[in-house]
Amino acid sequence: MAQEVGDNCGGSPQSCEKFLGVAFRPQPERAALSGTPEITVCEVDSAVAPFVLLANWKLAGGQAMPKPVDLMFAAAAILASQVSPVDAATCPGPVAEASRLVLVTTRSMDTARATLQLFTRPSTNVPWKRASAAESAVVGEAGLGWGYPFLDFKEGEEPEKVEGDSRTPAGFFRIGASFGFAPSRRPGYIELKSGETVCVEDPSSPLYNTITKRSDIGSVEADDMRSSPLYRSGLFVEYPSDRAGRRGSCIFIHIWSASDVGTAGCVGLPEARVRALQQFSRAGAVLAVLPETALGRFPGCLPAAAIRPAAFTGGNR
Repeated sequence: MAQEVGDNCGGSPQSCEKFLGVAFRPQPERAALSGTPEITVCEVDSAVAPFVLLANWKLAGGQAMPKPVDLMFAAAAILASQVSPVDAATCPGPVAEASRLVLVTTRSMDTARATLQLFTRPSTNVPWKRASAAESAVVGEAGLGWGYPFLDFKEGEEPEKVEGDSRTPAGFFRIGASFGFAPSRRPGYIELKSGETVCVEDPSSPLYNTITKRSDIGSVEADDMRSSPLYRSGLFVEYPSDRAGRRGSCIFIHIWSASDVGTAGCVGLPEARVRALQQFSRAGAVLAVLPETALGRFPGCLPAAAIRPAAFTGGNR
């Protein structure tokens, strides 16, 4: 992946390419890294970026090399700006095929506070690129439980997702249709109707884990979606549950009630963020929900772990 670094390119492709025999693309602007001298910006493969930075630094108005600690800081900043490439051949199906990723992480399996960040890539054989800053989110009030298709990834006594446990399923899931109270011309959008639009939570029903009409299911247990203001805007998560095993149902991305209050098993966000995510997911996106302790179980599949956002103290922004 190309990366901008400091190099005395002199503003010409020839002088850039001369150094280490690597092709550089000089940039007209100049940049400054915190605590380091100003540097001319050239684009170089990130694999050699730190070495270029160490070996070929140009001070603004001077020739002395910066202190080693400054160089270490600059090299670390370059590497930290990268995201990991994806090895699609060894990754779980949904993320292996994804070009848009909604990454939700928690500190552990038992916390409701989470961090959300968006990533994109033009094809499956290139690294992910950040598409948003880290955002606050919430998951189930009891935390996470491994989703039915991903039980092979659990370790030790980590919980598994079951119906009614107030845990959000951990794993990788395609994001489905958008829904809400207001009408919309968005393709596949579901306008929630009072007393009519329900999500089936009863494992005895063949329509378990689907959004449908009350008239189609009779008296089985179902969530009347229009009755909750948290569903004013949302997205359906295509969670492949197991009806016989009561592995959970009706997983959504929806409006949170507060920044420190967990959900019944969904992902909660501020209302404006939910609406933005509806737009982001129009072209198809995958939701990854994982504790930070499990990120290493999917080598080469995910971007660098999201930086935890600052504490959020507002309401539905």
